[in-house]
Amino acid sequence: MDNNMKFITKGILAESNIICGISRVEAAFQEGGSTNSLRNLLMELYGKISKLEIDQESEWHRELLLAVVHMYQGSLSIDLRELPNAENELKIALTSRALSCLNSTSINIFLKINNELGSLWLERHEDDLAKAAFVKSDQAAKEYFKQREEPYGIKDLFHPLISEMPPSGRHQLYDLHNEALAQLSFLKEKGERSETLLFHRSLESSLISGEAGSQQQDIALNLLRFFIKTRKFLLGRQYLAAIDYIEEVIQNKKRKVTVGHAEYYARLLTSCVEKFQERKRVLIQPKQIQDEDNLYLLNSSLKHKLRDYEGRYHGEPGREYVDTRPIFILGRNLTQDYLKTIEFGVEEGSVEVNQALSHMYKCLSVFMYEKIGNIEFLNKVAKLQKRRIRILENTVQNMKKFDQREKLTEVLEELGDLYMEMLELKQKKFERTAGNLEPRLLQKLAYLSLLGVRHYKTVLEAESQAYLCTEVPESTHQIIQQICEAENIFPQQFIGSPLTQVPKSYPDEVAKDAVKAIYTIGRFYNKVFTPIRKDQMQFTNLAILYYRLVVDYCSRNSQQSRLLSYEYNQSINSADLLQRQVRMQEEAEKQTATPENQ
Repeated sequence: MDNNMKFITKGILAESNIICGISRVEAAFQEGGSTNSLRNLLMELYGKISKLEIDQESEWHRELLLAVVHMYQGSLSIDLRELPNAENELKIALTSRALSCLNSTSINIFLKINNELGSLWLERHEDDLAKAAFVKSDQAAKEYFKQREEPYGIKDLFHPLISEMPPSGRHQLYDLHNEALAQLSFLKEKGERSETLLFHRSLESSLISGEAGSQQQDIALNLLRFFIKTRKFLLGRQYLAAIDYIEEVIQNKKRKVTVGHAEYYARLLTSCVEKFQERKRVLIQPKQIQDEDNLYLLNSSLKHKLRDYEGRYHGEPGREYVDTRPIFILGRNLTQDYLKTIEFGVEEGSVEVNQALSHMYKCLSVFMYEKIGNIEFLNKVAKLQKRRIRILENTVQNMKKFDQREKLTEVLEELGDLYMEMLELKQKKFERTAGNLEPRLLQKLAYLSLLGVRHYKTVLEAESQAYLCTEVPESTHQIIQQICEAENIFPQQFIGSPLTQVPKSYPDEVAKDAVKAIYTIGRFYNKVFTPIRKDQMQFTNLAILYYRLVVDYCSRNSQQSRLLSYEYNQSINSADLLQRQVRMQEEAEKQTATPENQ
């Protein structure tokens, strides 16, 4: 806020008691009170604000308050279906001079007015104008977030202590921004539905006439993706059947598995997991096809032709393991058949198909986690995870070979999470078979821990490369120096290259992934188990140092605290616990050593 801009003085605001008026207005909107009394209340409030005796430096504050009253007048007119009057009031509010420069006092008002205008234009079915209003809200919010400045709430501006109280409108800003994003998503889906209906009719006529080729298969694939995204598998399945029908009947070729088959079964298995998890809480009734979806049903004669092709595929997600396993087997087989027909790095979507195959194994393992107390099921889950690791490791190698960097970080992070899951499964197995250990189980645990360390160092190096600088805070430099000294004790083939540098700050879009990598390296070091006491203490010390590095970064970049709250809190707690354990062990060693010396 400009230094030349001053709030209306406490005495004037207290004497006018406009805070009471705006509180009654907001309460009336929430409770749906009498519209006549609400309009009279707004007019009374407008008169009080207009008559305030203030100096020129506070005039902007008065204009801001008047804009709020116009905004509420517009909202009331929308509720009363007086749309022309509502548009007029909201446009008057939006053209206020106080909103010409967005700052901590005006950002919430600007978003609220644009959201109300967008809602009004949606009522009139003027979708382009509505979209423009919500886009303005979205862009203004994103620009304001970059300033990292706390905004004032709309009601705060009427409070007599506004000049003394700290801003408290952060949650209101998030709510208004989320409202704009939700409306933009709705408009996008509305536009997609209009477009897909045209594509559906075009595909239907082509199938009836028997003049369909690769272009119609692409249309069917896009329609399939649209419906599986919204979990409407019965509608999506008819487009899988259409793809097969075009290939086998119209073009007289052998059935060709497409990327759509893999995507369909990956989504279907995801829905199986969701139903399985929901079943534990509440009985879920099967969803009926909505009336508007009837527009996408193929006509009866065409439906009869595609009946056998539809029967090849599952149309409903399973609720139990016995229902889901056949879905998994068919989906896996179709996906593997597709992968055999393509050349990695040349065919578009080859990375996504490998991820889809990994996801299918993950979905099946969810049904076994309930019975993981049984060592047999624990071994089955471990085998499924091992296959996922093999799929993703091969994918990463091929991505590096073909220089596909755009999705590499995403796959690396998924693989890192998988290493941690596999390690925790092995630890459970260690706990359950402590009296009858599998040969080399301890070596496998240590191998997975150090594999995770090496992996996340690769991720961290990829995230940090573009942001390294020579200026590093002294506290960070000391921690990194200690890490280097501790890691140099072990061979590099075990733990990778020692950490030598961390950026002073990451951009918001990278910070979460980078700090998670540092935190997870600490977790992997903490899980290393070795019978050699000296090495065990070194690994524990390394875990503490990496946790301290997370705490140091988060303390220095407090503006990213909302993004990094989980890693920050967990690192503080874990480092404190490990330090206390180390001190207790050192004290125990001293006590056992003292009698021997005596």
